Amino acid sequence: MTEFENTISVPCGELEELKRQAEEINRRIKELSTPKQIAPYVTERPLSHPRNLKEDEPVFGYTRYVEQDVWNAFMKLAKAVHVKSPQFYMSTTRPGCGRPYIRCTRAEMPRTIEQLSVEQVKLSAEMLDEMIAVYNRYFSMLHERVVYDPRDGSGPQLMEVHQLIR
Repeated sequence: MTEFENTISVPCGELEELKRQAEEINRRIKELSTPKQIAPYVTERPLSHPRNLKEDEPVFGYTRYVEQDVWNAFMKLAKAVHVKSPQFYMSTTRPGCGRPYIRCTRAEMPRTIEQLSVEQVKLSAEMLDEMIAVYNRYFSMLHERVVYDPRDGSGPQLMEVHQLIR
């Protein structure tokens, strides 16, 4: 018995198709087995309070640090947008009135990002990019200057927050 007796011939096109299907299956397995996170899909980050960017000079700007409370507020919105619409139904009697009226059921908001599908996570990330851009515009408008006291007797002075570090 030779080494090649148990092999079969597969056309090149069919082999490429099988290879593509295997890659798609492996991508889907990886997608389903890794925990869902929204941060990798979000390109914008909310600004945090201005900080001094140099040790020995009064240079103020925004750093890559993300304020946890602000990020949590955006995460809550990312989940809230996916609450299912209520279902409505006709009830037989209205309490205390005795005539029919329409009632509805309410759906729960997803508690974690993992409860969302990959498509929902991507949609939430797209929404957050737009919302964070608006937040950052207003945040930087409201935090254009900081008070700096050089402690040299000249007293406190207003300094521009002039750098946005991404």
